[in-house]
Amino acid sequence: MTGVLGTIISGYLILFTLQLVLWLIQSRTRNATTADIGWSIGMALLVYWYALQLDGYWIREVIVIALVTAWSARLSSHLIARMINDAEEDSRYAQFREDWGANANRNFFVIYQLQPIFNLILAVPFLLMFLNPSTSIHWIEIFGIVLWVVGLVGESVADIQLDRFKRQPQNKGKICQEGLWAYSRHPNFFFEWWMWVSYAVMCLGSPLGYLGTLAPAFMLFLLMKVTGIPIMEKNALRIKGEAFREYMRTTSFFIPLPRKA
Repeated sequence: MTGVLGTIISGYLILFTLQLVLWLIQSRTRNATTADIGWSIGMALLVYWYALQLDGYWIREVIVIALVTAWSARLSSHLIARMINDAEEDSRYAQFREDWGANANRNFFVIYQLQPIFNLILAVPFLLMFLNPSTSIHWIEIFGIVLWVVGLVGESVADIQLDRFKRQPQNKGKICQEGLWAYSRHPNFFFEWWMWVSYAVMCLGSPLGYLGTLAPAFMLFLLMKVTGIPIMEKNALRIKGEAFREYMRTTSFFIPLPRKA
């Protein structure tokens, strides 16, 4: 247990250092979007660290590393491309910066250093899977991988559809209601959450695997109550007014569902 605790603490220190560097960069660029990039890259670093320090079944470790690396590479590259192309700070962080005024840099330090804590909580399924002594892959783990593929494809499609919509000059100031965005106001967030559900399902094949459900529950809390959907919808209502209010009336909040008449 001491070894496991030491691995968790040292993993946290690695992520603390990463976010400290990114916060210092943000202090100069005044663009806090790098906090999200650091979160996705940090999750991959934490999984690599766990795999190096813990003696799990190597095939299970390779599978988890491959899934998390693919997820992290896709999400971080998407965020980096968006930051470069938009040349503007994420609307959530821009609103924070405006509201906080002179205290913005200090408060952003807290936001950056919350990311490693979030990483540790969300990495519980990976920790449990790496501690699983079984040298066979359970059917529930295979089922979880299938769910993961669905989540990755769904999130990728949603991001591509939104980026394609935004690149069209005639859509400036309009609301994307194409593809998956016609069935959910936040399909990218839904499929992101779906992927954390898949990790929890994979974890059910490990001892104490039920604890892995902490990850999707915590992710859902973050999306619904903290930095995800509420802030984005508040900004959308402020900027787009009645058009977004109508979108809210006809389109599912989270889970993709048929539109209301």
